[in-house]
Order: sequence, then C-alpha cells, then structure tokens
Amino acid sequence: MQIYKNNLLFLLYNFAFLGMSKEDAKVAVLKILYQWPTFGSAFFEVKQTSEPGFPEIIIVAVNKNGISLINPQTKVSNYF
Repeated sequence: MQIYKNNLLFLLYNFAFLGMSKEDAKVAVLKILYQWPTFGSAFFEVKQTSEPGFPEIIIVAVNKNGISLINPQTKVSNYF
C-alpha cells in the first residue's frame, strides 16, 4: 500500500507544481483514481488453498464492478 500512497503524493505534488490549488489537485487525482478498476473496493487479505496457480495469500477486492483477485507481490489482478 505504501507504493500507492507514494504515487498519489507524487501526483499531488506535480499538480501543485503546475500551479493548481490544493483542492483542484485533489479533484484531478480523484478523477484519475476513479478510472482504476479497484476504485471504491473493499480489500481483504485471504489465504487460499484451492488454486495451485495462485499464491497462498491473495488480496480480494470487491466493488460495484465485481471481484478482483490480486497477487500481493506482483499486483497483477484477475477480475470476475
């Protein structure tokens, strides 16, 4: 999660550097985040035992678009 936090801070600082107000920068970042497939998700760390191709611990993300299974090491998602 620290990687995502650092990326968001980077975006905010870059928007601020371009002369945007703090509020405008927040709106611009939210417009970007809204497009991400996991936006608005509830995240759960799960130990899975049935799929040998997946790691033992996965992240399950649930939102209005469906369910995502995320490999915590690679951040690669499978959407259902």
